[in-house]
Amino acid sequence: MLKKYFVVCGLGAFLFTSMLSHARAVPSTQNPVPTPSNRVLGTSHPVKGPLGFAPAPAIPSAGTIIGSLEGTLAFCTSVNPQGAAGYNLIDQLITNGQSAGAVAQVRSSNAYEIAYGQITKQLRAYPRARAIAECKPH
Repeated sequence: MLKKYFVVCGLGAFLFTSMLSHARAVPSTQNPVPTPSNRVLGTSHPVKGPLGFAPAPAIPSAGTIIGSLEGTLAFCTSVNPQGAAGYNLIDQLITNGQSAGAVAQVRSSNAYEIAYGQITKQLRAYPRARAIAECKPH
């Protein structure tokens, strides 16, 4: 169980840092862009909690998380076939301990399909050389 935890955390950290590598800092003099998670419906004013902080974002569903991870693993398998065994092992570790019915239910969910499609679309936009480099084990 502990090994599964470290693999999932490691993959999550990899995805998180890869995602942040494209981020740019916004000067503090600019107001944040209101998003559905930080504004009152129908206004452009940010919502603040009782202590002056924005409310915490919603926790993503299992379908969103598994869809994103499996979409990434499928993409990496397609650009780096030599690593397919490792990607399959990670996929097995992610679903290890869950019943086949529970895994099938998550994979058939709308959230899974949307997340899988979105991550696949985003990763296909990467230049091929960079995608190969990012999918190789470090």
